[in-house]
Amino acid sequence: MTEYAVDDADLEALANEALSAEFSAHTGGRPVTYPLTPFYDSDRGTLFVTSAPAFSSKVDRAREEPMVALLFDVEDDPVLVRGEATVYDDDLEYNARYVRRLIESLPDGHKRGVFEATERKLANPIGNLLLDWYGLRILVEIEPVEVEGFDEGCTSGFEAWPAVDMDSGEADKHSRAVYTYVGDDGPRSLPVTEFDVEGGDAALELAASADVGDGQPCCLLLHWHSSDLTTLGQRMVRGRASNPGGRTLEFDPASSFEMSTEGFLDFLRFIWQGKTQTREYFGETGVTGWTW
Repeated sequence: MTEYAVDDADLEALANEALSAEFSAHTGGRPVTYPLTPFYDSDRGTLFVTSAPAFSSKVDRAREEPMVALLFDVEDDPVLVRGEATVYDDDLEYNARYVRRLIESLPDGHKRGVFEATERKLANPIGNLLLDWYGLRILVEIEPVEVEGFDEGCTSGFEAWPAVDMDSGEADKHSRAVYTYVGDDGPRSLPVTEFDVEGGDAALELAASADVGDGQPCCLLLHWHSSDLTTLGQRMVRGRASNPGGRTLEFDPASSFEMSTEGFLDFLRFIWQGKTQTREYFGETGVTGWTW
């Protein structure tokens, strides 16, 4: 493990390069981790992640438990930023404009090109018809508190895991695995450097020691995405740590959630879920400003 000082220029460079980072939050000591796109506001000196309201569960936990974690994949030297989050969802259209400004402030390069292409798709008539709900944004601002670096990155070799319904075809696609637990000062996410299936459990080796009690709730995220983010897949497994010891432990799964946008049927399901869950979100929160 490498000690890092919080440096605004370093954080901005990380966010400007990364198409995705692993965002972790928790409720009552039970963590969840999702891949989200990070941005940096140089005027405020803070990081941002966003979510469509249809998938607000990705960020809802940060309202009650504001300490969150954001893990950046930097070749073989991942960086974990832990910080205090503020959720903004009172004006989703304003948030969408704010995200556009963040995209416009990105330096010329791959990430800016990817998101400008996405915005063009959302602006055309077909994109607007199918994905009008996706342009709305919930913002999560993260004020960095602690930065931690690791000397090893995630493994890219995975095997079928029948206990969570992950077959070899899915396993071969995943490029990253991240393990998250909750300590006294909030969630901490660690790159998984080795992954082996042993019966129903997964044997994990981590990039750093985890202060995990036997049977403590934890989360394992496996995911991948294409270079332009048009296709992606993720599997979040929640369970408990067994026989923890330093950098190695056994992960006993309890529940598993898988999502993919790789195939045409997956894309149609994504659109249907997005429209349906956006209506439900407005019905539950009373947020206005969007016409269906």
